[in-house]
Amino acid sequence: MRRMAAGVLMGRRIRVILVCAGVAAICGVVVGALVRTAVASGESGRAGRQDKAINADEIQVRQLERAWNQAEAKQEVNEVGALLADSLVYTDYDGTFMHKAEYMKWIVAPEQKADHIYDEGLSVQVYGDAAVATGIYRETGTNKGKAYTIRSRFTDTWIRRGGTWQCVASQSTLLPGK
Repeated sequence: MRRMAAGVLMGRRIRVILVCAGVAAICGVVVGALVRTAVASGESGRAGRQDKAINADEIQVRQLERAWNQAEAKQEVNEVGALLADSLVYTDYDGTFMHKAEYMKWIVAPEQKADHIYDEGLSVQVYGDAAVATGIYRETGTNKGKAYTIRSRFTDTWIRRGGTWQCVASQSTLLPGK
């Protein structure tokens, strides 16, 4: 009986040791999982901060797009000029290709005056120091004394240099009337 009792006691010790080893293994897995979660949280925290930075850049480019529309409608040359890089290339919906100087003359041409330019949809994708804005804008105004309304799909490419965003390329395509 002692033998058996000793075997039972030994068995219990072994079971206790095995249980303790099992608990340690489980604890190791749990601790490992917690560490991985903490690391992932730190990484997602960094990603979250990057998303916030990207969102801030996206918001800024959206604001610049709207400022461009307003300044162009008011024919505010200095304001529009500040938004555009000196190397701007602009392709209008009718295929007219202009550099910045030509575009600046065009927006103040007396025969054409936009009353309102507003976006019907605007999407901005930021790629570091570059951003691509796409969307549709509607413009109303007068051209050679006649009222007009146009809708165009556009793509604008913005580059950030020295902390300042400027448009370097713009293209628009005329959409059929709605």
